[in-house]
Amino acid sequence: MFRYLVYLLKILVIKIGFLVPKLIIFLIIFIFLIIVWFSNFWLTEKFTQSIRASSELKAAMYSNAIDGELKKNQVVPFLVSMDPVIIRALRSKDYEATSERLSSISKEIGASGLRLLDYKGLVVASGDKSEVGENLEDSTVFVSTNETKKTIFKINKMDNGFFQFTYSRRIFEGQDSVGAIFVDVNLLQFEQKWNSPTEAILIINSSDEVVMTTENKWRGMKIDAALHAEAPTSVLNRAFRAAGGYFELSSSRYFVSGQAVMRTDMAIPFEGMSLSLFSSFASVRERVNAVIAIEIMFFSLLATLVFYYLNRRANSEAFYFKRESEELRALNLLLNQEVLIRKKTEENLEVAEQSLVQSQKLAVLGEMSAAVSHELNQPLAAMKTYLAAAKLLFDRRRSGEGLASLQRIDDLIERMSVITKQLKSHATKMGDLVDKVGLKEVIANSLLIMEPNLNLNSVEIDLALGEPEVYVIGNRTKLEQVVINMVQNALDALTGVSNPKIVITLGAYETAILRVSDNGSGIKDLEKLFEPFFTTKAPGAGLGLGLAISSSIINNYGGRMTARNNEEKGAIFEVFLPLAG
Repeated sequence: MFRYLVYLLKILVIKIGFLVPKLIIFLIIFIFLIIVWFSNFWLTEKFTQSIRASSELKAAMYSNAIDGELKKNQVVPFLVSMDPVIIRALRSKDYEATSERLSSISKEIGASGLRLLDYKGLVVASGDKSEVGENLEDSTVFVSTNETKKTIFKINKMDNGFFQFTYSRRIFEGQDSVGAIFVDVNLLQFEQKWNSPTEAILIINSSDEVVMTTENKWRGMKIDAALHAEAPTSVLNRAFRAAGGYFELSSSRYFVSGQAVMRTDMAIPFEGMSLSLFSSFASVRERVNAVIAIEIMFFSLLATLVFYYLNRRANSEAFYFKRESEELRALNLLLNQEVLIRKKTEENLEVAEQSLVQSQKLAVLGEMSAAVSHELNQPLAAMKTYLAAAKLLFDRRRSGEGLASLQRIDDLIERMSVITKQLKSHATKMGDLVDKVGLKEVIANSLLIMEPNLNLNSVEIDLALGEPEVYVIGNRTKLEQVVINMVQNALDALTGVSNPKIVITLGAYETAILRVSDNGSGIKDLEKLFEPFFTTKAPGAGLGLGLAISSSIINNYGGRMTARNNEEKGAIFEVFLPLAG
């Protein structure tokens, strides 16, 4: 058995040693995940800040480019309106060389186009000769121009969906308005320059309308409607698809059509216009993924080395377990044999215990035999006397008194029957059947058995059992055996004591408490009192098993049995049992 336990201990140590590397692997994986998460979080924020700074710089450059182009063309209408050639052509209505001059000026300043209108709104000269003869009398630009003497700026939506950016000014000869000059600013050139697979740009006027954009689907829409519209399939859509990734920072994202990009706004210091630049997260994700890929490669290499070590260790342990398993089988066979032997021993021990209990009962009965004989001889002698008296009374024809004598004989026979019945019941072997048992009834039956011995020794019995019955779970016969042993020990302790007295009390608190006390000489050795074969009686007077067996019975029912000396005189035995229910 000891060898088997040692082997199990060795296996346990090996198992623990095998679990330690696994715990280390789990710890490495956990640390790896934390590092990857933190790296992604920190690098994303860092690279996002870099892109944000770059986006702000680009937005400022684009805004300055628009503002510079607009302001560069702002002075052109004033200069043209002061050109004497233009004024002379409007006065003489000779526009033969005017278109060429306007074309030359347009190329020089980089304007999209120059148009000269007479006072009626008719295009009389233009850098684009196809526009000559077009009547713009009802156009908003011409109407607004005729309302002021200053240069005005207008953004008009054309039939093709694009917007035209136009400066206009009336031309005067003296105090008379002889015509107007329209200067178209070429801002659409920037859309082609700014076109990028990772960016999208919007130019918004003071009415929040998109007037320039690298995404044609947004042109002419309100900014809010544009941002909530279906994502375009061209440049910005590709930027949307490239944006995002795992663990992106919400503070760095702007959602457009459900996709995440970075938005940078920049005011254009001209007519309340503004610029919005949308940048993709693609470069952020690529740079972060590159760093994470290096981390994954490092940890993969580390994991490979650890798994290689564990594989070699597992092979070694497999060989060890294979060798030890054969020893374990042999030990199991020995253990099974030991279990069978122990089981057989326990069965024999149980039989021996029952035999000892029966022997103790018979020993007690043997000790009580003299008292029982005395108790039975008295009724027999009385019966003989009553029988002779009844015969004499019947002879004298005194039948009533004779019947009374016969009734006394019947009472004596009944008493003898009860005594012998109790003795016979107590002498039989005890079963293991347990039931709800009343302790008052157990005490009464035990005292009835002990009555001849008690009467023979002239012992006073003082009962304090209380009114309600106290119920416990147990075997009635075994509990009577316990009470008889307690009373018999008290009776033995009263030998040679004047005025012998036994007090039996019964109570119920948290447990049932049965107490038997006497006024004898007390107990000298309390520590060994419940040990088997320990007795203070003379040799041949007892086996020393009564209290040991009684204590074992009480323990089996979940209780305990104690003994102590009374402070005044004698000894006290107490039994504590769980209450039924």
